[in-house]
Amino acid sequence: MDGIKVLLLDIEGTTSSIKFVHDAMFPYVVSHVRSFLEKHWHEAECQEDVQELRKLAQQDKEEGVEGVVSIPDKADDEETDEETVRDSVASNVLWQMSSDRKSTALKQLQGHMWREAFSQGILKGQ
Repeated sequence: MDGIKVLLLDIEGTTSSIKFVHDAMFPYVVSHVRSFLEKHWHEAECQEDVQELRKLAQQDKEEGVEGVVSIPDKADDEETDEETVRDSVASNVLWQMSSDRKSTALKQLQGHMWREAFSQGILKGQ
């Protein structure tokens, strides 16, 4: 794979059945997003995901997207604690999923969650 920098796969119906994606993978994110964020919160990859979700939420707010869940920046407000920010991130992710959004920021976090779940044997391809 000399010279290849990125390998992009569309998992729905390609590497896994659409049924598996909808019946196992998406529900996994819904039920584990809060614990995943808590476990990985101080890791650079997680913080990059959070930053991208925050930027999208701000853009959505500026564009008047209905129902958008804002994500506060702890650095902007000394009163805001990490738990509040994590809860906002999780709520934003759940809102995006319930709205069937396909944002890059959402897919990035989901991908990180699925990578961990597959590597730990929690999720197994069908």
